[in-house]
Amino acid sequence: MSILSRKEKTYGVLHTENYFSFIGFCKKVNSEEIQNIDIYLDDQLIDTILADKKLEKIDDIYDIEGFGFKYNLNEKDIGSKSTISFKNHITQENLQNSPYELMDKTSQGFNEAIFLHSLSQANNDNKIKDIFCPNTIGFLATDINLNDSSFMNFIHDLKVRFPSIKFVGFTYESIPRTTYDIHIEQINSLIELVSKCSIFISNRYLNYDHKILLLEKVLVKSDFVCPIIFDERLSSMNLESFESLIKSAPYDPVCDDYLKLGLSQNHNRSAIKTVYKEILHINTDTLNFKEMYVHQYYGDIIESILNSKDSRLIFNKIWKLYVKNIFN
Repeated sequence: MSILSRKEKTYGVLHTENYFSFIGFCKKVNSEEIQNIDIYLDDQLIDTILADKKLEKIDDIYDIEGFGFKYNLNEKDIGSKSTISFKNHITQENLQNSPYELMDKTSQGFNEAIFLHSLSQANNDNKIKDIFCPNTIGFLATDINLNDSSFMNFIHDLKVRFPSIKFVGFTYESIPRTTYDIHIEQINSLIELVSKCSIFISNRYLNYDHKILLLEKVLVKSDFVCPIIFDERLSSMNLESFESLIKSAPYDPVCDDYLKLGLSQNHNRSAIKTVYKEILHINTDTLNFKEMYVHQYYGDIIESILNSKDSRLIFNKIWKLYVKNIFN
């Protein structure tokens, strides 16, 4: 994509990643000279950065390489300023899509934006890595999830199966009223989420958006939280059909990388048998996969994670391998 006009000496563009995180590029016409970008909040200069990064997303769109930049708004500046501008340091010309109007504390969805912004903060990685909250299962208590009967029935069934385990619904906004007997807590960051659960149930509802995948992906930063993916399309599927679906996937961490997980074999490339025999230590000879369903399988996995440190570590490794090979 070209955005260059004949009169310009430099050109560039600004994109938002998640409300308070930005990427873009700036380049001088017919030159490899690296450009500086001045960043303004409400016309006050707050920073100057180099446009010298190789960013795959930017390079692919604009067919350039090595003139990109990334910028995360400082936490102290979030919520109080109205516009952010990215300008070429020499010409003081705004990049395309600059200035950008920021959300403030009165904007609808501001708290959710703060939470999503926390997912991209690399300086939190070491803190997240070592946080552990045992015997707690969490999920997002959004309006969509609370009104999703299939998802909430799954949560209810887990509560019945594990009566001594604490269940927490996380919300960005004010605590909603719910007919379900669920403890609700407001959170503002990923650190708060991982510090309050050891298992996170993610709901891939019909037509779910990128924010769900973003949260699932970033949980790989934790060495202790194990995500469980609930998908309504799979809830009525028996394990025989689920096994066939897994085998049709391009990558299965359980069968393809069982040695990295410390498992002895993959039982004829049967992911479900391998999980039951090698991790849950349950003899599958007594199980009928035609009469067992995905939600039961997830329940068995959750029980093992709750009761065994070894299982928890293995399923955490499974998630890390999955993210590395599927998301990246």
